[in-house]
Amino acid sequence: MSGDSRQRSSEEWQDVPSRKGRRNSQQGGANNKIITKFYVSNLPPKCSSLDLKEVFGGFGVYEGSYIARKRDRWGKRFAFVSFRDVHDVKRLEGEMVDVWVGSYKLFVALARFVDGDMIDKPKPDLRRKAIMKELASHANHIVEGEYESGANTMGRGDNSNQTRGGRSFLDSVLNRNKVDTILVDDNVEGFYQWHGMSLVGKVVDFNTLTSLKELLRSRGWNSVAIKYVGGFSVLLVFTCLEDAESFLSYKNMWSVWFEGLKVWDGNFKEEERIAWLKVYGVPVQLAVDQVLEMVGSRYGKVVQPARMSGDDNNFSFAFIGVLTKSCSRIVDRVDIRWRGFLFNVWTDEDVGSTRGC
Repeated sequence: MSGDSRQRSSEEWQDVPSRKGRRNSQQGGANNKIITKFYVSNLPPKCSSLDLKEVFGGFGVYEGSYIARKRDRWGKRFAFVSFRDVHDVKRLEGEMVDVWVGSYKLFVALARFVDGDMIDKPKPDLRRKAIMKELASHANHIVEGEYESGANTMGRGDNSNQTRGGRSFLDSVLNRNKVDTILVDDNVEGFYQWHGMSLVGKVVDFNTLTSLKELLRSRGWNSVAIKYVGGFSVLLVFTCLEDAESFLSYKNMWSVWFEGLKVWDGNFKEEERIAWLKVYGVPVQLAVDQVLEMVGSRYGKVVQPARMSGDDNNFSFAFIGVLTKSCSRIVDRVDIRWRGFLFNVWTDEDVGSTRGC
């Protein structure tokens, strides 16, 4: 029968057998299997059940998925993914905090509803509240025996709260999102042949960064190789030590372009980077630099505005360059309110772009 709902394409959804009436995210299935469901949002437009199986199949005993036809309250496609015999639900949920399908980062959480029934709200964790209160009064405390890390996590304050492996004291106490550390042998060192004959420094602004090659040539420094190393920082590689020292002596010249320059000895760390954000959802009447800069400034210092104009043919998105300390890919949503209207705006970092650099 062509109208039978059981004849739906597997590319659209795959239903997972369940038993109704249980107020828990874990359900008893066939052969007394314990099924745990997770809510998954921000699916790509053409994401199928086969895609979900490929992405989530390695996290446990994968049972199946259900992709909803409607969208959630944020206008995102969503699904429910099921696993069998999960021994530690919280741990599994924590392992799925950084799951991607193509360029879409998925939001994964333990399902709040199962077959229309809401899961019982857990009782307040009084011990966790006590810990949080204690941490608030000891914000600069460092775990005994640990040492400070150079990791800089956006929104977590000063580095004094960081412990081994870039993990904060708060994360250590609550045992969440541990960051693994890779130990590299001290003898490993790349491009050591440039030591002494190269200079490292930070340019004063984005325009100088993009035009540095022409600026150097205009002063006769045609043989200098420019190596971009992140943020506003570059490495100037000369053909010999004498040329590097000679350039460094012309401070009246290069101080217009650089905040500072020094001979590179193999030690360098850049904590900032330029992120190129693709902003969707700003209506054409608000597609002006003032509004777009308000969106971009949420993630860092805007160094390259969108510069929308009447000559543009596509107003559905805009590119913004921001200088940020965030080490994670930026994928976010914000609402813009104007004249009583509410507009949903999405920001997605274009990780493959080196626009202007």
